[in-house]
Amino acid sequence: MTPATLLKSPLDSSLLSLDDAQLAFFREQTGIYDVEKLKQHICDIQQKAYQHFPYPCIRRLQIARLPSYEHVLWIGKTFERPIFLDVGCCFGHDLRALVASGYPHEWVLGVDLKRDLWELGTELFRAAEKERPISFIEGDIFDDDFLDPSPKVQNIPKLFDVLPLKNLKSLTMLRGQASAIHTSMLFHLFPESDQLRMAKKLATLLSPVPGSIIFGNHIGLEESGIHTRNASGIRMFCHSPQTWCEMWDGDVFPKGVVEVEAKLVSAGEAQPSQSLKENTNGFYGNDSDDRWKNIMWLVWSVKRI
Repeated sequence: MTPATLLKSPLDSSLLSLDDAQLAFFREQTGIYDVEKLKQHICDIQQKAYQHFPYPCIRRLQIARLPSYEHVLWIGKTFERPIFLDVGCCFGHDLRALVASGYPHEWVLGVDLKRDLWELGTELFRAAEKERPISFIEGDIFDDDFLDPSPKVQNIPKLFDVLPLKNLKSLTMLRGQASAIHTSMLFHLFPESDQLRMAKKLATLLSPVPGSIIFGNHIGLEESGIHTRNASGIRMFCHSPQTWCEMWDGDVFPKGVVEVEAKLVSAGEAQPSQSLKENTNGFYGNDSDDRWKNIMWLVWSVKRI
């Protein structure tokens, strides 16, 4: 399923600004240590991607540093088979950052609708791809041939039959196997019914082991509902923390088997490691709706008890 059409605003390479931590990360991942050459390399990849995929994640190249990050690193150190999925992984920059922080790369899998952005990511992070390659699978999370949510799916191969992860043909093979699932900047692209449907599908992938987690962030509001951007015509359903928690604890999972946390934070608080500063008006429009003047992010986690 293709997400809602986004407003394409020009990509301004002059906005690229790397702090010391980001500079160190991109140097290590690309193998380019000259600052100007590094910036040019990043901008070249962004330009290629933005021609066809004008998404904010391409404009900003954010590395998510969410509250669940330390818990996920703990999973990577303590779980026997700590499979980590990044659904809607784009270039794979969050995956690269996770591996750079010590998560075992052989248990990490990127998932996206099209392979194009992932391949640009391997071009962007060329040094890391040679040293610690990460597996990727292309597919539509809403396609039952890619991820069958039926309770009685037959003939699912055992995990050791499909390892390494690059051998996967569908996500159905990983049902009940994922220790951690990350998805950011994704849910708000779909209507309410499809958000619930996607959540239920992700739930089928989560391991039953206590501590296994689904987490991420996306646009949220204090009161959930459908909002239309007058300038751009974009219609977007946004959950509130309350409705988001109620959806996962009761609609997606049986009530009481998961611990759900969700809160609204400012854009800077949700994504403190932005590597490309940007005025969000270029994407979200500029109408008089006060609720949209300061975009808020719903930062959340769903953890097995």
